[in-house]
Amino acid sequence: MEIMKDYLSNVKLPIIALVSLFFIHAVLFTAIDLFTDLALDQTANVFVLGGINLAFMLIYWTVIAWAGLRTARAVRGGAFDGAIGGAITAVVGGFFIRVIAILLLISKLPILIAYSPELSGIAGFFGVLFELLLIIVGFFIDLIGGAFFGLLGGVVQGRKILAALVQKGEAKVGLLHEEKPVVKEARIVKLGKKKAKGRK
Repeated sequence: MEIMKDYLSNVKLPIIALVSLFFIHAVLFTAIDLFTDLALDQTANVFVLGGINLAFMLIYWTVIAWAGLRTARAVRGGAFDGAIGGAITAVVGGFFIRVIAILLLISKLPILIAYSPELSGIAGFFGVLFELLLIIVGFFIDLIGGAFFGLLGGVVQGRKILAALVQKGEAKVGLLHEEKPVVKEARIVKLGKKKAKGRK
C-alpha cells in the first residue's frame, strides 16, 4: 500500500502537466485560427501546425519519461518502477484529456447546429462518437507508450543510483586504504614502547 502511495503521489504533478499542455495546445491553435491567415496558405498551414503538433507530442512523452524518473527515484527502484509510473501517468492523463475534449466538442455543438443544422449535427455526432472510440483505443496506446517512456526515465534514474553506489563504494575503499597505514604506525609505536619498557 505504501508503494502504491509512492507511485500515485509522484505522478500527480506530471498528470497536471499533461492536462495543462492540452489546454495550452488548444488555446494556441484557436489563436492561430482566429488571428492569423495560415488557413489561406495550405503549405504554411501544414508545416506550422505540423511543427507545433510535433513539438507538443515530444514534450508530452518527455513529461511521461519524467514521471517514470520521479517514481523510480521515490521508491529507490529502476526501469520497472519507471515503467509503472509512466503507464499510470499516460493512462490517467490521457483519459482526462479525452474527456475534456469530448466536453469541449459537445459545448460547441449548439453553435455549429445554429449555422448549419443538418451537416453540423451529423458531424458533431460522429465527432463525439470518434472521441469516445479514442478513449478506448487511446487507453492501450497510452498504456504501452507510457510504460516505454516511463521505463526510459526509470533507466536514467537507475543509472544515477548505480553511479551513486559506485561512488560510495569507491569512497569506502579509499578510506580503508588510508586507515591501513595508520594501523601499522600504531603497532610500531606499541612495539617501541614495549621495547623501551623491557630495557628499563
